[in-house]
Amino acid sequence: MYTIFRKINLAVSVEYIESQLGINLKTIDPQKTFYKPSVQLKKVLNLCGIHYKKSEHDVEMITSEMEPSDFEVAIENGRCENFRFFYHQLRAYDSSNFQGAIQ
Repeated sequence: MYTIFRKINLAVSVEYIESQLGINLKTIDPQKTFYKPSVQLKKVLNLCGIHYKKSEHDVEMITSEMEPSDFEVAIENGRCENFRFFYHQLRAYDSSNFQGAIQ
């Protein structure tokens, strides 16, 4: 979901991140490229002016900028297999609970 950073700070485009950190978020799979993706996330968020500490507040601030289309793009682009699995499991759980509520 590399588009999220521009929503947080308009100056932080994929091109800017690549020029500053040497990583192109459009072409890599962070899960496969980085041993600890959170370290890179912290660096990118620093470019946005945010000091990321993995706190609940930080996570809520980031996710509040996400839209359903961001999740769909993350699923469709073939990267972050763990997220795809999580997303499909969550959708299956949501659907089964919804069906149970109707009956």
